[in-house]
Amino acid sequence: MLVSGISAVISFTIDALIASPDHFPTTIQALLPIIHNTVQHGRIFTGGIYLPLGMLLAYRKLPALLNRILLPAGCIASFLIHVSVVDACLLVIISVSFFGIVENLSLKKHRIYHFMRHSSMILYLIHMYVWSIYYKLLYKHKDHGIDDFLITSALSFALAALYILLKNRRLKLKSEPFTKVSAK
Repeated sequence: MLVSGISAVISFTIDALIASPDHFPTTIQALLPIIHNTVQHGRIFTGGIYLPLGMLLAYRKLPALLNRILLPAGCIASFLIHVSVVDACLLVIISVSFFGIVENLSLKKHRIYHFMRHSSMILYLIHMYVWSIYYKLLYKHKDHGIDDFLITSALSFALAALYILLKNRRLKLKSEPFTKVSAK
């Protein structure tokens, strides 16, 4: 949790620095080229917030009603408030409440449940690679928005499905006994 907290502070500070560099001393403004050439907008630190938060929520769940209130409230606040640090905090609230709602869906008896459980880790691990490669190939720069989210999600999901299909096929072939071919 300490690493997550430090990661969050670094991420929020970089967001604030990028959004309004004039509010910082000149010595800190001198760091902007270094930040831009290494971590761009601090998004690498943002991911550090979600890992321990996800582990914590695996053991302590938020009430379903609270998730249903926080999601629309967070979306509305994010639409109305345009302060980088507040936006970053709202994004965490929106993400947590969205996954809280999804988690409360009763899908354990549905066929898709096992596939979704297997694909979730793959999606988490590859989505930023998919997003980065997609934008480098298509636009030559990175951008953010709902279209980016939808395209990245669809491509990541397709790759996860393909990976699971190939993995299952490989395991099936591996478990099948060899058949002897008789020599005539």
